[in-house]
Amino acid sequence: MHFRGLAELGMNRSEEPSRGMFGAQMVDSFQGVHGNGNSLPWRPFGALVFFEKALKISQDIGDLYRQGRFMSNVGDVYWRLGRLEQAVDCLEQGLAICRKIGDHRGIALSLYNLAEVNRNRGRLEEAIDYYREALVIRRDIGDPWGEARILQSLGLALQRVEDAEAARACWQKALAIFSQLGEPQAEEVRAYLLALEGAPLGGK
Repeated sequence: MHFRGLAELGMNRSEEPSRGMFGAQMVDSFQGVHGNGNSLPWRPFGALVFFEKALKISQDIGDLYRQGRFMSNVGDVYWRLGRLEQAVDCLEQGLAICRKIGDHRGIALSLYNLAEVNRNRGRLEEAIDYYREALVIRRDIGDPWGEARILQSLGLALQRVEDAEAARACWQKALAIFSQLGEPQAEEVRAYLLALEGAPLGGK
């Protein structure tokens, strides 16, 4: 069910290894930090159905690990549907659960998603704080892809508060990591850096 939910949403990056059977048929393989949702093919209503079912099962069997993760999934889909208050509520609940059980990857994911929601609704200082906390965790757990993805998004928030130098520093670090990993996001970040040299601030 979780795999199908990810497929409906258009996600394809695995972050966690399988943890075995969940309920009757769910295998838990959790995606990495999310993109901003603006250019991905996705079917949010289908994803929401599956993630809500997965969340309900995790609650019924008292599985806090998956409750925290699925709360973040549901919150992410709510955000993509424009249901921002519901998104924030789910993400905050998921974050609280992940903090309670010490799920550092789950904490970082929830923080990142909260940052994305806040950046897209113009609460830039809150977004920056969430990104920076998530960034520390990604570095601590040794996740370079997740670190670079956060740096990429953090740079967008910093650009919007007209801190060009800080945005540039984030994107330069992100570019170095993505390039080293051979990831296609390197070209996107390189384009941000080129645009920063000639474009007015406060754009994307």
